[in-house]
Amino acid sequence: MSNLVFSGWRALTQRSIQIGREGVFTVLSSLRTSANGAYEALTGAPAPGRGWRAAQAHDHTESGGGAVLPRGVIWNTDNGLGAGWEWAVPNTVVPLGTPVSYFYDFTNSADTRRPTLICEVTDGINNTKTNRLSSDCVLEARLIVFIENQYALASNTVDFRFYNEQTGDASSYQSATIAASSSDVVELSFGDIPLNPTSGTHEYTLEVTCDYQCTLRVQSLVIAETRESSQPASAGSYVYDSVQATTRS
Repeated sequence: MSNLVFSGWRALTQRSIQIGREGVFTVLSSLRTSANGAYEALTGAPAPGRGWRAAQAHDHTESGGGAVLPRGVIWNTDNGLGAGWEWAVPNTVVPLGTPVSYFYDFTNSADTRRPTLICEVTDGINNTKTNRLSSDCVLEARLIVFIENQYALASNTVDFRFYNEQTGDASSYQSATIAASSSDVVELSFGDIPLNPTSGTHEYTLEVTCDYQCTLRVQSLVIAETRESSQPASAGSYVYDSVQATTRS
């Protein structure tokens, strides 16, 4: 999967450039265009080598008729230097194997909110379509989360998954294990977030299970449509037909 989160890049620097003397350049494409225009104006015929291709206007969605193309990021949050999107009920034990959602909504007005987030999926991308990997179309995600294990006697394994509120399907669990009385920032990748049978609005809940008490703060979450996992294999209804296209002489 291509990177969904960009970090660690060294800032580009600029160097002063001193111009020794003035220069002149010519854009040959402009010269060619002018010559072709003059030829057609004088002769009333297309310039030698000129041609045309028949095309039907379309966009790259299912209703537009073109090959359905993924839009990339469809949901993103990043807390930067902030505290993060925090676990709503501190010191709560989540029974292993019983996934729940204890994240506040963005206004901090409701805990155990379901769904955690709502996003819009491109027209033509849904679970009835087969992707380029010959599987059902899905979404991908990258999660960066701070985890503090509040239990002093053993390590704590925390499992995360995305639950589709509309279909009841869920992604695979991605896990992180934190040593006793320790904390860490971990990065988790998800490659099988389930889609609905239809495109458009999708509702997801970020669910968690853990062995012992812990504190969680989501620092960054990116959900994306990708070429490999989300793009349908079909080329769409409108494709270039070399038999129908003609070139004038």
